[in-house]
Amino acid sequence: MIPLPLGVPTERRVNVIVTCANRKLRPVPDELRLGSFARTSVADRLERWVSALERHSTASCPADLLYGGEHWQVARTLGAQVEVSGWDARTWVCSAGYGLVPVGAPLKPYGATFATAHEDSVGETAAETRSWWEALTGWDGPAAGPRSLEALAGEARDAAFVVVLSPSYLRACADDLLRAIGVMESPDRLSIVSIGGTPPRELREFVLPGDAHLQTVLGGSLGALNVRVAQRLLRMSADSAMDRATLAEHVAALASSGGVREIPRRQPMSDDDVRKFIMENLSERSTHTSLLRKLRDSGLACEQKRFARLFAATVGG
Repeated sequence: MIPLPLGVPTERRVNVIVTCANRKLRPVPDELRLGSFARTSVADRLERWVSALERHSTASCPADLLYGGEHWQVARTLGAQVEVSGWDARTWVCSAGYGLVPVGAPLKPYGATFATAHEDSVGETAAETRSWWEALTGWDGPAAGPRSLEALAGEARDAAFVVVLSPSYLRACADDLLRAIGVMESPDRLSIVSIGGTPPRELREFVLPGDAHLQTVLGGSLGALNVRVAQRLLRMSADSAMDRATLAEHVAALASSGGVREIPRRQPMSDDDVRKFIMENLSERSTHTSLLRKLRDSGLACEQKRFARLFAATVGG
């Protein structure tokens, strides 16, 4: 990282909040996969989950080095986009396993997600995922520092916030984010990048405009589009006040420069074809999400929930 000037005022601080990555670069023990824990109440399941994280003997590593994939390779560079202009940029990870953690926090490899219809989901409904996030904020966690977005906003009430979350993660921490907005001196300095779903009604005014057509400008996969949008916006706004109106103007300029997005045409499959694909490509480390990605990359089509159901029926759980 480029050294920051001494005495940077908090109004020149930007907190960048990013979704964690499902892909881990270290092996995940079965005991640290949330799917291994019975779906009891949120409080009971979380207590057992935290105990497992704290007691398991597997080694921790910085969050920055734990996650992998295209999304994370871009996400970990976001702070650097504005530090050259004298911003105090701080990147925080929104993790379903650990809660809010700084990018350098020591984490153990784990399997947990706010996405529903997944073997390691924290819950099956939006209400359950919100309850899980709220409960995580009460845990001390793996590193010193604020454990909620509200507490983070309270550390520097005039700081800017750029929240880059997938729709399921945005829904999970929506209540906490609303409280953070209430703490900020100027809510106009909070901007949300969350393409690919419908944001909670109470947060819509804070979500920057944009859709999948921005992929024609920025390239990469749809899974990494949110962080690629944030990367470009931070770079374009490094010399501005980092307010939401300015970032929205930059999004509009990007959208107007894009071409026509080509939607991939995939071949539909019968249930028997899907089961056959699963059996032919199954390995010890396969998950339904990894196999679905492989299926779609090969030009075939299957809806996510249907694939998850057939995967569970085929492999027995």
